[in-house]
Amino acid sequence: MSAAMRGLRRLLEWMIVGLVALITILVGVEVVLRGLFDMSLIVVDEGARYMMIWIVMLAAAHVAQTDEHIRIEMIPAGVPFALRKALRLAAQALVILFLVVLIVTSLAILPGMRGDRTVTLGISMFPVYLALPVGGALMLVVTVWNTWSILGARCAADLARDRAVP
Repeated sequence: MSAAMRGLRRLLEWMIVGLVALITILVGVEVVLRGLFDMSLIVVDEGARYMMIWIVMLAAAHVAQTDEHIRIEMIPAGVPFALRKALRLAAQALVILFLVVLIVTSLAILPGMRGDRTVTLGISMFPVYLALPVGGALMLVVTVWNTWSILGARCAADLARDRAVP
């Protein structure tokens, strides 16, 4: 993994942890206020919801980088290396296509979100919707990097699996 990808991984980790910590604190304060003082801050619910959107998009990019997305391993595990590599490249191509559509579509609707305001916070929906193209672009960069790696040399794990399969 290159230094740039390691840096991106660390940045994503810090951003995700920071947002989760902020949501935890805000929701904790909300629970205490409701339980002890019988009052509520309605902005916490909406703020936490919008922060969760950012967490999901950033975490998806992080998981794509660490290659931990859910997938079916049963079929690729039982085929020769060349076919396994072709299956992985086909899957990567589909992911890249999906991410391009996600980015283009979200960028198309993004300008219209400047005028829309959230119900309780009263802020523009633009930063909320910005999570889609930003997260999609991060996932695209990572997926292209992973695809380039797949096109490269055989890794030791693939070689070991080829030897184990009769």
